[in-house]
Amino acid sequence: MDVIYTHKEAGLHAIGLMSSRVGGRNPAYCTGVGKALLAYEPPELVRSRLADMELRPYTSTTIHDADALMRELAVIAERGYALDQGEHEAEVRCVAVPIFDAAGRAVAAVSVSGPEGRLDPLEANSDLIERTVATGREISLALGFHPDPRPSH
Repeated sequence: MDVIYTHKEAGLHAIGLMSSRVGGRNPAYCTGVGKALLAYEPPELVRSRLADMELRPYTSTTIHDADALMRELAVIAERGYALDQGEHEAEVRCVAVPIFDAAGRAVAAVSVSGPEGRLDPLEANSDLIERTVATGREISLALGFHPDPRPSH
């Protein structure tokens, strides 16, 4: 129920306000990468794990109710990406997508983060979202992921 950061790249305008560090951990329920991973786990498994932990409100936007989080995870799974609206760090915004392995399991996530002043409103930043989704798909395909074609109606 934690995420561990394995790699980070600084952007052209690096920001020092983010607490994520390579090798560091953060709770999955309130981070973009964490929600991107949780959204593809069996809901009953996620719900059982949430029952054993306190969903601490880190900021005023942290989802700290299990039912609300489960609804958010269902939305993420449907649209294919997670948004972090300052849920772990108030000033940070993030778009995150899962990375799937050859068996179709979400085994990692990739994200783009930045200060709210540059990324808000996050949901309106379609170019950033599309590019992050495309990157996740490219990495997944390189790992042998083969998405099931959706049946047409």
